[in-house]
Amino acid sequence: MMSTWLPHWLSLGLGLSLLYLLPLWWRGEIWARLLAGCVFALGLIQLHLLLTVRGGSPLPVLLLHELALYCVAPLLFLSVESLLGVRVGPSHLLRHLAPLGGVFALAALQLAQPAWRLPIEKGLYALSLTVGCGYALLVFQRLGRLAHPASLVKAETAVLAVGVLLGLGAALLVTLGVALENPGFPLLYGSAITGLLAGAHLLYQRFPTLVETVGDELREAAEAAGLAVDSRRSHLAGINVADKLAALRQRLEIEQLFRDEELTLAQLATAIDLTPHQLSELVNEHLGINVPRLLKQHRVAEAKALLIRKPALSVLEVGLAVGFSSLSAFYAAFRELEGMAPGMYRKQGLAAQKSR
Repeated sequence: MMSTWLPHWLSLGLGLSLLYLLPLWWRGEIWARLLAGCVFALGLIQLHLLLTVRGGSPLPVLLLHELALYCVAPLLFLSVESLLGVRVGPSHLLRHLAPLGGVFALAALQLAQPAWRLPIEKGLYALSLTVGCGYALLVFQRLGRLAHPASLVKAETAVLAVGVLLGLGAALLVTLGVALENPGFPLLYGSAITGLLAGAHLLYQRFPTLVETVGDELREAAEAAGLAVDSRRSHLAGINVADKLAALRQRLEIEQLFRDEELTLAQLATAIDLTPHQLSELVNEHLGINVPRLLKQHRVAEAKALLIRKPALSVLEVGLAVGFSSLSAFYAAFRELEGMAPGMYRKQGLAAQKSR
């Protein structure tokens, strides 16, 4: 039974990795290209497992698998760093991927000495899984320094916690020589990767801007916590700052693009003919805040007007009308900026109108 459906299940994971590889790369943003590298590595792993369950994988494919297994964690870590606002350049990649030279040398020994295949494979699995847990802990440490992590960030942290525990357990089993010699290991290993990719696919279909939303919240929380962001050269050379600020005000104050709850940094940047990096620098340097907070301020300001002007609308209807995705998000933003709940603001505002 397993031999019937397992290849199809692994093929699904391989297909999903190919489905998202090019779209992520073509986005052009650093975090997306790093994430594309993760997806490519996961695809190589699935290819090896698929060939294994179909009757045997050649050693060169095993070598690629072992290199890919090590790459996943540092690439994912650097992608998160980029979402946090850190400028990730070639030097970062070289530093974090430098151990690949040693991994390649060990993996290549399996081609020269097939008898060493299993001991080396065990060692590389244990190394990669342990290093992966180390990178996950670094992400924990970074997120733990944020002042008030958003709900989505908290959820991702919980998922990472489970991943760390599972990774440590898998590393221990591999080190002890139990997992790789168990026929069920490819099933669990490959199923976990396919499940991860399938879950990401379903989330992306339901929430197309999820990554950008989480990234915006991460950057805002990082700035609020005073985390230092790497220095970088200006992206505004040759840009007429006054014209772009005027265009931004036009899009937000007149056209009210902020009412679109799925509005992303990239979309707003495109609307005024800038890149996302240019828009971020423009708002940070010349308005003194970041883009997520700018949108939040416009949404709350419009909500304040609607709460008084249209008392027949419920608080939820007002929040959704100005671009918040949920009642909880609306309440959190309103309390942060106004120090009270939207309902209390409406009550006080209407009472003040009657007393005039």
